[in-house]
Amino acid sequence: MTRRSVDKGYSEREFPVSAMPIPPAARSCLNRCSEFRTQWLPRSFPARSFCTLLSHAVANVLTLLLVLTTVDHSAALAENISGLGTAQQQDATSRPPGIPDAAEKTALPGDYVTEVRLPPKASFHLFVLAGQSNMAGRGVIEKQDTVIHPRLLMLNKQGHWVPAIAPLHFDKSVAGVGPGRTFGLELLKDDPTITIGLIPVAVGGSPISVWQPGEYYEPTHSFPWDDAVHRIRIGKRDGVVRGILWHQGESDSNEKSASAYQYALDHLINRLRVECDSEDQNGLIPFMAGQMGKFESRPWNEFKNTVDAAHRTLPDRVERTAFVDASALNHKGDNVHFDSESYRELGRRFASAYRRLRDND
Repeated sequence: MTRRSVDKGYSEREFPVSAMPIPPAARSCLNRCSEFRTQWLPRSFPARSFCTLLSHAVANVLTLLLVLTTVDHSAALAENISGLGTAQQQDATSRPPGIPDAAEKTALPGDYVTEVRLPPKASFHLFVLAGQSNMAGRGVIEKQDTVIHPRLLMLNKQGHWVPAIAPLHFDKSVAGVGPGRTFGLELLKDDPTITIGLIPVAVGGSPISVWQPGEYYEPTHSFPWDDAVHRIRIGKRDGVVRGILWHQGESDSNEKSASAYQYALDHLINRLRVECDSEDQNGLIPFMAGQMGKFESRPWNEFKNTVDAAHRTLPDRVERTAFVDASALNHKGDNVHFDSESYRELGRRFASAYRRLRDND
């Protein structure tokens, strides 16, 4: 006899019942029966063997109940996980998008399994979140960052659409609150008929030089460009990319890289637009570049000013782009990363920039 369980990677494993530990309640019962037999019954008393059998029988019954309970729970969990994949493959036009009865639910990363219903492709608006750590987010996660919205989804590490709760990114274990989730929530206010899908691809610490085909980034053991393209293509099977959010530049604010940053950024935009393009975008998907954090406690040097100028003058060089100002935002104590509320405000500013580009069509 075996019991079935589902591990965190959503694969099934089998465990022999004989290898299972005796539950605490069963072990306690067994010990008490043994104490009674040893202390109160003489060795010659015939009932001694009866008590031994009884104590083991009780332990076995309790163990069996635990096994049956585990089987039921694991089967239900496996069914939910299977349903998640099946629901994403079905024709979504016959049912409403989002997560059933989820408007007020909260969750922590990895502790829920829920069926996600995708909308028709034209109503599923996708946004790419690219750059380095200030796009990935390093803010402290609070309860408000884990409230599930039925029309806000994200593409998780495994390439599945799931509710968009913090952290969206998985580049490093310190990933936390970033601007992406608030950006999505803001845009949902504009149109009740759409669902927004966030595609997180940012990689903390990455310079713009590794955002090219085939470039390997050793600190995260990843290929930022190649991985991003792969995830974008997965997302495009289900929806249409409507915009690209970019926040990066800190790793290029040095003597070696700053002067070449503007040229690299302009070419990156062209390559991303080719990957994200759809028939109705005409190769000009909105691209928004967020300003690096500027904090009084750490004044900028000439190289950071050079990179900032490349961001700030982007709308003058490249059509349908926007510069997202980050003035008056606070850092989390490290003079590099924004705090949680500043990330949310940055998300609102990204949303305002996108609206301006969208509404000028």
